[in-house]
Amino acid sequence: MSINSIKYYLVFILIIITSFQYSSWGISGEMYTILRGIIITLTIIIFFVSLKGITYKSLKSKIFKTHFIGLALLVSILVALYIFGFSIINTPVRDLALALIILIIGLNLNLEEKLYKRLINIYIVLYTLAALSIVFTYASGFVIKEQYLPIPKNQLAPAFGVAFILSFYFSFKKKRLTKLFYYAFTGLLFASLLVIRGRAVLVAVSLTILIFIFYYIKNWKYKITTIIVGIALIPFIGQFIYEALILNYDVSNINSVSAGRWATYMGGLNFFKLHWMFGSIGASSWNGRIIHNYILYNLVNYGVFIGSLLLIIYFKYILKIASSIRNNTFLYFEVGPLVMVIIFIVSLFEYAYPFAPGSAIFFPFFLMGQYLQKETTL
Repeated sequence: MSINSIKYYLVFILIIITSFQYSSWGISGEMYTILRGIIITLTIIIFFVSLKGITYKSLKSKIFKTHFIGLALLVSILVALYIFGFSIINTPVRDLALALIILIIGLNLNLEEKLYKRLINIYIVLYTLAALSIVFTYASGFVIKEQYLPIPKNQLAPAFGVAFILSFYFSFKKKRLTKLFYYAFTGLLFASLLVIRGRAVLVAVSLTILIFIFYYIKNWKYKITTIIVGIALIPFIGQFIYEALILNYDVSNINSVSAGRWATYMGGLNFFKLHWMFGSIGASSWNGRIIHNYILYNLVNYGVFIGSLLLIIYFKYILKIASSIRNNTFLYFEVGPLVMVIIFIVSLFEYAYPFAPGSAIFFPFFLMGQYLQKETTL
């Protein structure tokens, strides 16, 4: 068996394990911890197996070089500050390193179209089953409850949103009979997202669908038909979307609708205005709630001097994703930049995304790596 085949089967196994971790059987207690250890170990193994040939392929990718150099500089600066006695937050460094490892795995696995789509299909199927297990274990079916389900929805929902977009994307690229497969999973995943009430993901999925319609669908007949069908569905699903987004919130109060995030954003902005150079690394520390926005979170923690390195990497990805989407030709591997849209939109409402948590961002960064690899061969 070749090295490439070994990497393929290891990624296949990793998809199975991560989907199991995101099911009702794996999200809590001892099982989650066990699965987390297995996932980390397996990811490291795949990474080391993927190191062969890394230099040639990766140096062709500007986004890889920006990520790698920015991370190296960030580590060097933080290590120096730590030596001099400063208190530092190293979580973003860990997250960037993990995302880079996954990107490298995607960059260095050569997949034919058939094998690529097989991984996509297994991801869709297993994550749909995981989502359904959550829905029927914690919500007793497709019922939107006023109180949030007792699950880590902000970790689970983005992965289910990625599966939804993958299913939606490939439903436009298959023959009629196969389309039914993707239609079914698209519907089940969307219904599950409504029940789970991952509000940031629902916003991200909606915007990603619009991007898909206007940039990926080239045939105007399909474009117009998709828009008409979408509008026609509003009377049937509009109330469910409304309930999933703002049930139990005061719509006249932005702080209520944002679940307290707005007040935290304002406090973070005021802190940043006073300590814009070094943020919490300087003389003062941020003592408020965690800021659920990747950009502001890192500016408050690091200031402009160090935080700019994180944001250079962040916006380099955004520019690459935007240019890739704008210039797409609707090839199978061009779904990679599209699913990245999900985790970057979520990063506007969460502080760990788009580079963590690992199980949630694994497949988007893997697919982005696949896109970058195939892009260099065109």
